[in-house]
Amino acid sequence: MPQYARDGSRQWPSRAWLCWRYCSSCRQVQQAREAARRTQSRNNLKQIGLALDNYHDTFQHWPPGGTFDQNGGGMHGWGILLLPYLESSPLYSQIDFKQPWDAPFNAGCFSIRLRVLMSPSVHDTGLNPQKDEFALSYYSANSNLLGANSGIKPSEIQSRSETFVMGELGGDFVPWGCPYNWRPLRSLKDTPRTYGRIENFGGPFLMADGSVRWIAPDASQEVLANLRGSNLAGDEAERLRIQRPTSFLYPADTRDPWADLKTDR
Repeated sequence: MPQYARDGSRQWPSRAWLCWRYCSSCRQVQQAREAARRTQSRNNLKQIGLALDNYHDTFQHWPPGGTFDQNGGGMHGWGILLLPYLESSPLYSQIDFKQPWDAPFNAGCFSIRLRVLMSPSVHDTGLNPQKDEFALSYYSANSNLLGANSGIKPSEIQSRSETFVMGELGGDFVPWGCPYNWRPLRSLKDTPRTYGRIENFGGPFLMADGSVRWIAPDASQEVLANLRGSNLAGDEAERLRIQRPTSFLYPADTRDPWADLKTDR
């Protein structure tokens, strides 16, 4: 808008001033969006933490990272086991737990996106799966706590305020229903990305005491070791020689569990 000089003549803002004003507004918008993303991801992790607590109240231990048969075949992941505590009991009731998660009878359940397992930062980049593909999880479990056929109690953790249970991912996503969604924390600067935000400036982590902390990418090895905690999940993965598949194929003859469950929850 115009400004006026002392003599009353009209003066328009300079091009440099307009550019500065525009850039300043863009920065404010970006900062507001990033704050909203952080808040949403924090709330997602809080909700997962409450689900873990409710699961523990029912079974007196946390769920395993994944269940596997005696031959090492993958059955179901922690995302499935927490469904009743994530307000998704109708979906949970459609799953046949005698069959693997990716069997044609079950696979259709896992094309349904769960909002609580979607990272707002990843969602904005358009990396969500297409129809007739497995929906992904943008959070993963600490393999020292939730591993193959594990069942630890929170009371076993030495320092719950310093040990993480779940963390946001910046890459290497897997389907939320698969039993392989647990991994070690080695660095927040991994290439390709694992834990931490896509933009490589740290990420939020759900701690074993239910709090959510933001961890910077330059965290020291001592901090990372405290975050990992002791290996309480055991060596079942090694004993069964479990290896995560390089890809997850969606069966062509998948059953449609419920047509009205195809919408986001």
